[in-house]
Amino acid sequence: GFFTHIGEQNVVHHLWGYKDLQTRKETREMAWSKPGWDECVAYTVPLIRQMKSRILIPTPFSPVQ
Repeated sequence: GFFTHIGEQNVVHHLWGYKDLQTRKETREMAWSKPGWDECVAYTVPLIRQMKSRILIPTPFSPVQ
């Protein structure tokens, strides 16, 4: 995760690198099948004020590949 100190404060950015959208889908489905994951989500969701999701394509030199 990354935190910002310029602009909006207390913003956390999570970057998740997946091979493709199918791998992303499968990974997320596997997370929901793990015991306790639903409890973790239920605990953390009330802490979220705003959420955005974007699909980004890394540049050729990006370490997130």
